[in-house]
Parts: sequence; structure tokens; C-alpha cells
Amino acid sequence: MYFNFVTGLALAASVFCLGAIWYPEITGPYSGIYLAFVTEKGALFEVTNIKMMATVAWVIAYTIWNWIFVTGEFSPSISYLHIGILSAPLLMSIIFRNPGYWLIGRANSLTAGGVIQIANKDQLEEKLENKKLTKFIEKFHTNKVQFALMVINLVLIVYTFVAYFS
Repeated sequence: MYFNFVTGLALAASVFCLGAIWYPEITGPYSGIYLAFVTEKGALFEVTNIKMMATVAWVIAYTIWNWIFVTGEFSPSISYLHIGILSAPLLMSIIFRNPGYWLIGRANSLTAGGVIQIANKDQLEEKLENKKLTKFIEKFHTNKVQFALMVINLVLIVYTFVAYFS
């Protein structure tokens, strides 16, 4: 998974471009809400705002990268579970129309999904077996597809940098 390794490095280098703000004063110092709006000049994220689009591009790149990681490291059955784990924060962000919610949703889906996976691995392997998904993952792991996804992710990450600093 060399191509995904390259993408992972680029994602790590670009994480500071996520444009959201932690507000601990909303629910207390040890729990807060990570929101992607409100600046001195008004709304940080509007649908046409370039910084919102930078965060959205980063989120898409991360999700593609993480899907490749999951399908490379775990069985197709566990990968099937991760469709829900990766989709939940995306749906949360779409419902609230705020990519800042993706960050808190991703933290929660990763934690809950990890606990479910670790506690029930054998049952999940058996119950979530899916031959169509297994065939899809096998085709997905060809060098040609992996290279194309790396290029897509790197373009999204470069866009994130350009948009964040413009």
C-alpha cells in the first residue's frame, strides 16, 4: 500500500488546514463542541466559502485514505463494518451542514467502531461476510486503482493548502 502511505503523509502534513474552532465554554472545559463557523468577521463556513471547501476536500481525502487503509489491513467483513463507521461522520456533517461536526463525529465513530470491532471480531467476521464486497475490494487493490486514488487525494490535499492560505 505504498500509494496510501504517501497520501497518509500528505494528510498528516495538512491537518492544520482544517478550519474549525473548539468551543469548550459551551459544555464545559472537558467537553466541548468543534464548530466550523463564527469568526470576528462573521460566518467562517458558508456554502461558497473557500475555507469550507478546503475542509470538505480534506475530509474527502481522509475518508478515501482511511477506506484504503481499512481494506488493506482488515478482512472484507471488517471492511464492511467500516462503511458505517466512515459514513456516520459524513452524514452528521451533511445533516448539520457544517464540516466541523465531521471532526467530532469521526472521533466518536472511530472510538465506538473500534470497541465494537475489538469486542466482537469473530462474530463480525462471520456475520458480515459478503462475497460481492470481497470481489470489489480485490479489484480495488490493483496498482492502477491505488495510484489513481493517490493522485485524487493529493489533488484534494493541494487544494486544501491553496484554499487555506489564499
